[in-house]
Amino acid sequence: MDNSKESQILAAAKQSFEMLGYKGTTIDQIARLANIGKGTVYTIFKTKEEIFNRIVDEEIKRIQEIEMKIFEEKKDSSVLHEVVYEIFYARSNHPLVKKLNFEMKAHNTWEVVQALRKVEKHTQQQLESMITQLIEKNQLQTYRVDLTAFLIGEIYKGLLTTWEEEHGPLTKEEIGMIFDNIILSGIGAKSRRLQEES
Repeated sequence: MDNSKESQILAAAKQSFEMLGYKGTTIDQIARLANIGKGTVYTIFKTKEEIFNRIVDEEIKRIQEIEMKIFEEKKDSSVLHEVVYEIFYARSNHPLVKKLNFEMKAHNTWEVVQALRKVEKHTQQQLESMITQLIEKNQLQTYRVDLTAFLIGEIYKGLLTTWEEEHGPLTKEEIGMIFDNIILSGIGAKSRRLQEES
C-alpha cells in the first residue's frame, strides 16, 4: 500500500467532510481534492464509510493524545477541569465535529450518528479512566464512576453549547469556578473529609 497516496486521500477526505459533511462528500470529490484517480481511491479504501471511519478514529486518537498529555503532567483533581474543558472545547470547535453535528440535526445520517456516538463513547471512557485514577490516588470519591463521568460530560457539553447558544459564552475561568463549586465540592476527597469531620 502506498502510504503517501493513502495520506493524500485521507487529507482530501477530511477537508471534504469538514466542508460538505458526510452526505455531501463523494469518492469523486475526494479523488479530485487529492489530485488522484477515483480508481486509486478504491484500491486503498473500499467505501466512503471506511474512509470516514478512519478519519474519525484518527481525530479521536489525536485529541486523546493531547488530553492525556495534560492529565499525565499533573494527575490530580486540580487538572481535571483543565482536561475536561479541553475535551469539550475541542469537540465544540472542531470543524469536522461541528459539521457532523449540523448534519445530524439536518439529515440524521446514519453514518454520522454512529460517528458521533463513537466520539461520545470515547469521551465517556476517557473521563471514567481519569476519575478512576484520581480515586486510586484518594483525590476523588464517588458512588459510581460511570455516572459521575456522564454527569461531568453533560455539564460541560451544556455549558459549552446549550448555554452559549442562549446566553453567550462562558470563559474557561467561569466554567472552572462552576466545576469547583458544583462538581469538585461534591466528589472531591478533601470536601468529603471536611463533611465527615463536621
